Amino acid sequence: METSTIATVCVSGVDIIKEATRVGSEEGYRSARLPRSPMLLESILSMLDAKGELKQWITPDFAIARISCRTPLTSAADLGNQLDLINQEIASRFADRRLHVEPTGYGVLMVQMERHLVDSQVQTVAIAFVVIFLILAAMIGSARLAYVAMLPNLLPVAVGLGLMPLLGISLNPGSVMVAAVALGIVVDDTTHLLVAMRRNLALTSDAANAIQGAIMEIGAQLTLTSLILIGSMMVLALGSFAPGVHFGLITMSIIFIALLADLLILPRLLLVEHARRPLFLTNNP
Repeated sequence: METSTIATVCVSGVDIIKEATRVGSEEGYRSARLPRSPMLLESILSMLDAKGELKQWITPDFAIARISCRTPLTSAADLGNQLDLINQEIASRFADRRLHVEPTGYGVLMVQMERHLVDSQVQTVAIAFVVIFLILAAMIGSARLAYVAMLPNLLPVAVGLGLMPLLGISLNPGSVMVAAVALGIVVDDTTHLLVAMRRNLALTSDAANAIQGAIMEIGAQLTLTSLILIGSMMVLALGSFAPGVHFGLITMSIIFIALLADLLILPRLLLVEHARRPLFLTNNP
């Protein structure tokens, strides 16, 4: 622990024994140290045990001992990196010994909880993508069209998460939750656009005209709703609570990029894919 940057002060049962030796010594030791005499050590252990000052540090059978280290207030990511280094050091030093060393405490619990939350949110994004894809495919009646339509919805999420390092936002439970939430928001515009395209195909069999008509029909509404959502996220972005600020900034970016993707990228993707092989979008025989 002496090489770790997270530990400022470390205390164990050995330090308690050293301090008891210093206090009870008549020689006036300048620094605390373990008693050299086994009889003196046994006497000090008996005294400390009688006062109950060792029960939180060493078990009565001396099988388990605790080392308590204080750490400065830091992020769970930094704490996790240091704990990984400590675990590596423990594994290298005690690999061939019968002594079992295990980090515990609130800091370790906090790191484990954050890592679990981040991992579970990544799984949530994957599950949300699959579920949204299946619902979209069932609604429009074409898995291939649903796949093409999902691509512009992944782009805003990817760009939003990519902006996090540029904005100095670390991956934490608050920020990683944005992906799953934003994916559910941005796919709404895509759904409305595809429904409008199908409605326009009832009037024309040309896919390009149907796409253009859909954009002219609901493009203004999509822009307005996106601006309203961006304005609501701006309330969080202008706050002082850091997780809320991060959530607002990233979500604002994702919603804006999603609007551009739906109005600019999605129509082009549909036309390119339709030119390669006719999509379900057309009424042509």
